[in-house]
Amino acid sequence: MDFVGHIGGDDFFMLFQSPDWEQRCRKILAAFDSNLAGMLSGKILADGGYEAEDRRGNMEFHPFPALSIGVVQVAPGRFAGHYEVSTAAMEVKKWQNAHPVPASMSISAATCRSASSHVRPPSNSS
Repeated sequence: MDFVGHIGGDDFFMLFQSPDWEQRCRKILAAFDSNLAGMLSGKILADGGYEAEDRRGNMEFHPFPALSIGVVQVAPGRFAGHYEVSTAAMEVKKWQNAHPVPASMSISAATCRSASSHVRPPSNSS
């Protein structure tokens, strides 16, 4: 049985027991890119974001949203308990925040996998 839970803010977690977890994560990332690209204008896509007024009335550039999925594979005996699993997940999240360039299911130093999705501007092919 797979499970999705909300940690807080914009952080969620998924527990996969299904063997096709990686394919499912890639589908989630592709769907995010596709749906987001359909909501944004060509200019926003080309600029990589949009300008909007902040709380103080100043115009500020905001990159458009991206989706990152950090994966910790929990094999039997690999972790002593849920605290260690949580610590491993936090390490993946910290790594992703420090490396905002999308990585496509790359293996991090902690033998965890990470994936990011980021809508790219359309190509200028005529």
